[in-house]
Amino acid sequence: MSKKSKIVFDAEKISSDMKLEEIVAVIATGDRNSPEYGLTLMILKSLVTGNRTITKNQMYDMFMRNREHISKASFYRILNRLIDRGMVVFDEERQVYAPSVIFSNSLQKLAIAWESLALWL
Repeated sequence: MSKKSKIVFDAEKISSDMKLEEIVAVIATGDRNSPEYGLTLMILKSLVTGNRTITKNQMYDMFMRNREHISKASFYRILNRLIDRGMVVFDEERQVYAPSVIFSNSLQKLAIAWESLALWL
């Protein structure tokens, strides 16, 4: 993750069997009624269902269908935030967006680092 992507969460609300909506509630900076939450959920839901990729043109179409609710700058800021966090990857060659495991791998590394600090007594 090249840029800071602030994620604030309550540790007691994190579990290993969370649904997509619950995960988005952790990573989205807005509340569940905000356009950011809805758009983040819509993008990720599109990516983790079906053929698991969205072309660049399909992503633009998704923006166009929602442009009454969110600006183009906000839409692509949210998409870039998902890429920066490692949840979404953009394949330049194929021009497609796809879900990525970089986010979970990074969190596992963070967990291991924290455990080594917390248990080193």
